[in-house]
Amino acid sequence: INRIRVGGIAGYMGAGHIKNSSVNNSTIEGFTGVGGIIGMVVDRNNVSVYDSEVNDCIISGIYSSSLTTNVRAGRSGYVGGIIGYNEATPSVISGSKVNNSLIVGDNYVGGVAGYMYARPDDAYCPPAIYDSGTTDTAVIGIGENIGGVVGAFRAANSQLYNCYVTRGDASTIEGYEPHINEDINKLHYTDDTKTALKAVYNSLPQNVLKNTDGTYIHSSYVLAMPKKVGTGNDSNLVGGIAGSFKGSSIHDCYVDSSALIASTNKQDGTYTTTGGIA
Repeated sequence: INRIRVGGIAGYMGAGHIKNSSVNNSTIEGFTGVGGIIGMVVDRNNVSVYDSEVNDCIISGIYSSSLTTNVRAGRSGYVGGIIGYNEATPSVISGSKVNNSLIVGDNYVGGVAGYMYARPDDAYCPPAIYDSGTTDTAVIGIGENIGGVVGAFRAANSQLYNCYVTRGDASTIEGYEPHINEDINKLHYTDDTKTALKAVYNSLPQNVLKNTDGTYIHSSYVLAMPKKVGTGNDSNLVGGIAGSFKGSSIHDCYVDSSALIASTNKQDGTYTTTGGIA
């Protein structure tokens, strides 16, 4: 599991487009640069994903001991439902969906993209995410920059347009039982690491998770947990749409009432910045 550039279709992509494709019922694990469709794009060429889906998948990018030792090893993370890490310019994710899935990582974790970046001299052809989002999906991060659609957007003139975090027509909000713990158990981590991962969800108060009759309130989750002081992850940036964004604009995006956005288990010296959108 300590591999880089892992994707459901392509681990690494230098140029080109993926259209009308899907990844279903899969577990995709790596160390950094992990995506449901593409793991990592680092060349300054046009790489885009159109009208593609990730359904019923578990996507994980985390150093296997980082939770139990509280030591950040390298730059683990960059995990996304569609693309994990993207430096392509121009680059577009359009009409792509992540449904009924779990996305978990260290830093830069997003329901659609973990990290979208463009150099300042590429401002004339910025990356963008259009008409894309997650349904009945949990995004869990153990570090910084955790977002329902994108973990972090660092690109001048880039756009998030008509993106969403929502529930599916087939699932009612009340009575929808999440399978977060069950999915984490399928990952190839030590039992201690799995327990620490599950604690991000399990430590939430029951009245936040359930109605008085015991039915579940939410079907989508954006959750984060800071690490201990001195590990390089003393803070979280958590958002329903974007964990953080710089030089970007957000238009016509929404997070509906089925989503829970929260940071848990704050430790001494840590702080969290949490927003419904960013």
